[in-house]
Amino acid sequence: MHNETELELFTPQDAARVCECCAATVKRLADEIRLPVIRTVGGVRLFSRQQVERIQQERDRRAREVIKAWINPAVENQRTIHHLGYDDFMVAGKKIGLKSKMR
Repeated sequence: MHNETELELFTPQDAARVCECCAATVKRLADEIRLPVIRTVGGVRLFSRQQVERIQQERDRRAREVIKAWINPAVENQRTIHHLGYDDFMVAGKKIGLKSKMR
């Protein structure tokens, strides 16, 4: 049972699962001071649940914004593709995973 004063902390991997991104992205957000970090004596980064959920909500909001779209009127039954983060995409509502070719 959690006290009001008890803080629930996430590792970069746990925060990445909540935000649907990779741990490197979580660490980058911390380095950019966009995600407050707590460091243990051993240097391990920990993140509060509240801040991780805030970042996840921001990512969700930005994912719904259309930055630029182009439609070819000559194509029937058009489908959309969305990058969900890391190796995941969604094509016309169907989630697909593409292993990264980046090295």
